[in-house]
Amino acid sequence: MLALTGNRTELKRNLRQHGMVRSMKVKFVLTMDDLVVADQSIEQVVLDWESEMEQTEILEISHQWITSKNFLTQRMVGLSRVGESSLTIEPLDEAEYV
Repeated sequence: MLALTGNRTELKRNLRQHGMVRSMKVKFVLTMDDLVVADQSIEQVVLDWESEMEQTEILEISHQWITSKNFLTQRMVGLSRVGESSLTIEPLDEAEYV
């Protein structure tokens, strides 16, 4: 039986146990140009990392990236300005993480 009550963490755990939430490995690439960190100007920073996430989490990050004007400066300590930025999210071996 699937219970749809409780907090968000409990709900995700319950959905995962019943195979209703798909987890996948993804690669993130964040490129930032003309940024200011701790009062220091930096021409470009490129960060890339891999993470295993649920599809709903990936969609939430994508939505926040698109809709939040200050997505990066709100989340990175010391970052006060970013000229241009891009975030790429690409799936890695999706079939293995079903």
